[in-house]
Amino acid sequence: MISRVLRYCYELSRNQWLKPGELRKLQEKRLRAIIRHAYEKVQLYHSKLNSAGLKPDDIRTIEDLKKIPFVTKEEVRNGIPGQSIVKGYDLEDCVQASTSGTSGGPMPVFYDKRFLDYSMANWYFRKIMAMGLSPLDKRASIEYGAPELNTVNIERTTMNRGLKLKSRGRVALGPVVSLLRHLRKRIYIADNAEEVLAEIVKFQPKLIDGNT
Repeated sequence: MISRVLRYCYELSRNQWLKPGELRKLQEKRLRAIIRHAYEKVQLYHSKLNSAGLKPDDIRTIEDLKKIPFVTKEEVRNGIPGQSIVKGYDLEDCVQASTSGTSGGPMPVFYDKRFLDYSMANWYFRKIMAMGLSPLDKRASIEYGAPELNTVNIERTTMNRGLKLKSRGRVALGPVVSLLRHLRKRIYIADNAEEVLAEIVKFQPKLIDGNT
């Protein structure tokens, strides 16, 4: 919800000015919380930590991260939903997206609303401000694939549960996302170079980013 997004924007803006000791204290507090949550609520991570002879209290500092065993993308994907999703969590209350599939095939990703709001605060505010831009500056993203291909990837990972595909921006920002939409343009490299250049020139973005 928009009020929570704004609160997270304030938190992200404030935390960037923490002193090194204060930042480390916050990081380790959150590390302990997420390790305990994963151990108690997600069977895959519970099993992984047990296999290494670890309990949540064994991971307390950043240095302790090296004790944690690796978890592969294949293990996470194969464990959906029973092993990789938080116990008792209603996927109907989540927003589903998908990874691109460039590192071994697409994988469904589920955002609960609190995490989605935090992500929106990061994507639409913190990341932009860190680059010296305003959230109201135009941005163009040059992306892999094409809109119809991205839709297929998401549809294939809906796990036949009948989950409705939702707009992440609209869920978090509500009607405000409509005001921001004209400031962001996606350009797909499936188009030829002349078409890509023409779109950039026409849109006149202040920032161009991209992925492959």
